[in-house]
Amino acid sequence: MTKQRDDTKTCIHLANETFESKKPFSFSSLFQNLLFLILFAQLSSFIIPCQATCRKVDRDSLLAFSFGVSSSNPLNWSSSIDCCRWEGVSCDDNDRVIHLLLPSRALVGSVSASIANLSRLSQLNLSQNRLSGPIPDGFFMAFKRLEVVD
Repeated sequence: MTKQRDDTKTCIHLANETFESKKPFSFSSLFQNLLFLILFAQLSSFIIPCQATCRKVDRDSLLAFSFGVSSSNPLNWSSSIDCCRWEGVSCDDNDRVIHLLLPSRALVGSVSASIANLSRLSQLNLSQNRLSGPIPDGFFMAFKRLEVVD
């Protein structure tokens, strides 16, 4: 790389390419560009979140359900992990739980009324488990989007 400078323009030669600028090099323009990049990087963290997380109401409802069941093969559900990433749980683009699919998990216990708080649930599969007890009053009325139950 070679650099030539006179009073009217700056030329930079890289390999066989020449880049010309009518203005001489300026530290203030470099500082402004750097400041812009830093500001853009800071703002992009607000615009594009690093990791989506499920809604608190959904997480709390699922945790309440998990406290009411036990299994020889425990669920990997933890409040420190996004519930959209839990085994058997799927979320939509708005980070709302839409599927709870836990067939054949050897779950023993009862179905918690808290599941009714999953207002966006469209698929519920708890088949081939040993769940017992009454279904809470109004349980299925709470699911306006429920399409599949097993």
